[in-house]
Amino acid sequence: MKELVEDMSVLIKQAPVCLFYFSDPSDLPSLSIMERLKSWVRRFPQIEARYIFLNQHPELFEKYEIVNTPTAFVYIKGTCVLEYHGYFSVDDLMRYTENYIYVMEVLS
Repeated sequence: MKELVEDMSVLIKQAPVCLFYFSDPSDLPSLSIMERLKSWVRRFPQIEARYIFLNQHPELFEKYEIVNTPTAFVYIKGTCVLEYHGYFSVDDLMRYTENYIYVMEVLS
């Protein structure tokens, strides 16, 4: 998982799987979730994962109507398939994303 430096819409179009994690760097539980996601995405080279901090990209928080953190979006082949707001089950996010990846690979 890397810091977002490119345009999200371009990445969504180019990568088969995208994970965007919006967070506030002063929120320690959100940072803990981010560390868990970082170690998980290392197992899946097809996932382009980016973190976005509120203080660095307030325009994206406004554009995607994010009112609380943490927030996560998962895109598969350009379509948002998962969206989590507030404190959520990281295990659910990982399991559902893995299931989408498996189905995507089986169908291709």
